[in-house]
Formats: sequence, C-alpha cells, structure tokens
Amino acid sequence: MRIHNMFFVLSICAASIITITTNAELISPVNVDSSQGNTFNSGAFPATNLINGGLNLHDHSPGEQSNWALTGNWVTNQAGSNYFSAGQTPVLIFDMGSNTDIAQIAYWAYSIGPWQSPGATQNNSLKGFSLKFATENEGANQFGKSIAFNPILTAEPALPSNSNARGLPQPMQTLDLDQTVNARYIQMTLLSNYYGAPGGLGGDRVGFNEIAFNTVPEPTSLGLIALASLILLKRK
Repeated sequence: MRIHNMFFVLSICAASIITITTNAELISPVNVDSSQGNTFNSGAFPATNLINGGLNLHDHSPGEQSNWALTGNWVTNQAGSNYFSAGQTPVLIFDMGSNTDIAQIAYWAYSIGPWQSPGATQNNSLKGFSLKFATENEGANQFGKSIAFNPILTAEPALPSNSNARGLPQPMQTLDLDQTVNARYIQMTLLSNYYGAPGGLGGDRVGFNEIAFNTVPEPTSLGLIALASLILLKRK
C-alpha cells in the first residue's frame, strides 16, 4: 500500500514538473543579419531593431512593445511604388545563440508614423514570409539540409493610427509552426507586404517592428529523477 501511495504522489509530481518545464518561453534572437535585398542596416532603421525588445513572458505582458515608435521598426529602402513587384526579396537570418526548440513565432507589425492620416494603416508592414532552419553544426549557410520543414506564414496587417493620427503599439501576433523545430539559425524570406490594401499608405518598402520565438525548455533534472523513481517503483 505504501509503495502504491508513493507511486501516486510521484506520478503527480512528475506530471506537474513536466507541465511546468514544457511551458513556452518567449526568447529574442541574439543576432540578426540582413543578407539580401536593399535594406537599411544602419541609421534610423537597423535590423537590430527587430530583436532589441528584451522580451520575455516572465517579466513582460504578452502584448508589450519596448519601442513602438516609427524609429523602432526595421524597414527596407524604397523600391518603386510596389516593393515586391520591383523584384526585391529581402532575407533575414536570425541566430538563437544555440540549438533551440522553436514551436511558435511572436511578431509585432510595422508601427505607424505620427504624420499619417487618422485611421490609416501601414501597407509597408510584412504580410507573407517563409522560413528555413539550420542547426549549430550546419551553420548559417546550409539551410534546409537536415531540417526540410519550410513553412510559409502570413502576418496580420498593422493596426491603423488613432483619431489623432498617432501611431499605436502593435499587439503581439502568434504564428504557430505546427511542429517543433530544433535549430540555431532561422532564415526568414520576405514574400509580400500589404501594398494596395484599402485605407493604407505605402507598400514601396517592407518592414516590421519586433520578432521573438516561443521555445520549449528541456526537462529539469528534478523531473528526470522523478521519472526514474517511477520506473524503479514499477519494477517493484
């Protein structure tokens, strides 16, 4: 009876530990490189704006942006009136610092400038993009080698400016990958913006404000000990 009771208690503990350790954690990449397309890499709109929020679900509310002013965006140079019809294909490479389980993207759209008309949306905001992945051993030049997964995702448009023609903080959008990928490097190819959307301005560039990734931590040693104890008790 004592063994059965202990087995029950350990089962509850192990289940709780596993549940806690598999909760997603929002993490910003440690580095970003814009490798293709004509982009602002310095000045007011550097690519580092995409990862400088210091976002973490443990100490920030899920929708918070640290810098939602226009200058907090990353955006490309202008290319005609319709950026993508001009043949541009920007590619961003994000470095997570080490192999990381990635199950979901957290994304903030292009923030509105203060001079835009009340209720206007920003058609420069990123719409469609694809992802490829590479492990730490493969490096940032061998995407798709061991990880064939190549999802194409769609981000929602940016919120319009308010009645005073002021920009608003963009809410966090979450985009599920539908599977967990273990990778260090993420290649993000930008495919479209919101050019031509009713009530919007722009579309001659593409950009967004911030990106982070939801990750699944490894089980803690305490959880592994509990599982090992369960196995031993079962054998008895």
